[in-house]
Amino acid sequence: MKNKILKFIIVTYFCALNCSCWYLIKTEPHIKIKNNSGKAIYIGVSYSYPDTGINKIDFVPYINGNKTQKINAYDSVYKGSSFLDMSPTIEMFFFDADVVEKNPWDSIVAHNWVLKRYQFTKDDVEKWHWTITYP
Repeated sequence: MKNKILKFIIVTYFCALNCSCWYLIKTEPHIKIKNNSGKAIYIGVSYSYPDTGINKIDFVPYINGNKTQKINAYDSVYKGSSFLDMSPTIEMFFFDADVVEKNPWDSIVAHNWVLKRYQFTKDDVEKWHWTITYP
């Protein structure tokens, strides 16, 4: 009886170890986006390079009719890296949170109210150790 319990524990342990390793292999890497500024910002991603305009930005979740992702001052968010496969060159735009929350999207586009635009490839992100820092 004691041997059966011991065998059960060992088999269960190795099955759990195998499953956790498989999960790690299949999980996509995540990009850490750090906001080192003293104010909240929004980020947006565009896959339409060489078009560098902000009119085709993909955001999450919706605000002002577009998708946006907010990052508070001195905070970080993690974004799955699968979007890197959508285009060889990705553009990430950073916007002032007050501007995004107080203005319609068409005004932001018309005035090009962008704090910073980063252009990068998957190789660039790997060189940056999967971290993009603003500013």
